[in-house]
Amino acid sequence: MSELHGSLFVGGNEVAGQGASFYGVNPATASNLDTEFHEATVQQVADAVVAAEVAFRVYSRLPATRRAEFLRASAEELLDAGMPLLQRASLETGLPITRLENERLRTMNQLRLMACETRPLVACGA
Repeated sequence: MSELHGSLFVGGNEVAGQGASFYGVNPATASNLDTEFHEATVQQVADAVVAAEVAFRVYSRLPATRRAEFLRASAEELLDAGMPLLQRASLETGLPITRLENERLRTMNQLRLMACETRPLVACGA
């Protein structure tokens, strides 16, 4: 996982939020975490909604095999994010790494299951 920059992602592009700044808070210490974030403006939210609508239209037209590939790739990206993702999640939630590893695995399995539901069961090993 790459280092946090406090950016927004709109339509696949990294942009700086232009609203008020804020920090994540470690619930165990009540201290601010190091990355500064900025709220999205109304226009940035509107742009994100439009980008999501476009992405939905494109995704929904993909053949089932391509949607399944996307879901499986998303599961792998969660795994590839590695320990930095789990460490940051632990700092933000106060949950132990072991619990977060289990949550990540559960999410990955759900993505893989959804991938199977988009394809014939024979292709999913059933």
